[in-house]
Amino acid sequence: MAPRISICEFTTLTASFEEDLAAYAAAGVRGIGVCEVKLPADGAARLRRSGLTATHCIPAVPSILPLPPMPGPETPAERVEALCAGIRRLAELGPDCCVFLTGPAGGLGPAEARRVVLEAIPVVAEAARVAGVRAALEPVHPSQAAVFSFVDSLGAARALLDEAGAD
Repeated sequence: MAPRISICEFTTLTASFEEDLAAYAAAGVRGIGVCEVKLPADGAARLRRSGLTATHCIPAVPSILPLPPMPGPETPAERVEALCAGIRRLAELGPDCCVFLTGPAGGLGPAEARRVVLEAIPVVAEAARVAGVRAALEPVHPSQAAVFSFVDSLGAARALLDEAGAD
């Protein structure tokens, strides 16, 4: 029996979705973390044929606030709209969850960034609920806070979700 592990496509960014499916299956894993930016229009059918299952999915716009290293909408409202659209698209893969980040505080400053994210989390959670998947807020290592997220621990993630009224 294959071990219950998965590989996230972020580890093989230069490979295509089809190449990832083949390589991960050949490695004997059963799951794949799907990046929407790599997902072709017929991705759900390809995934089914591969025998792998989607463990988690990452929308093409994965954060509420802008991420310096990644292109995407500039305003939080546009980003939340794109994030929710990504969750709806990825739901067809039947993942355990769709992962999202807060994004770094950037020029907003910590208090304003937190306020914006607190307003957005219920919107993201509702989009996931309607799509039939879980939304998962991913904390990052503290060294990456200025790049990916101001949430840098499980405790900070739980506190933010509690404050937003999300579970």
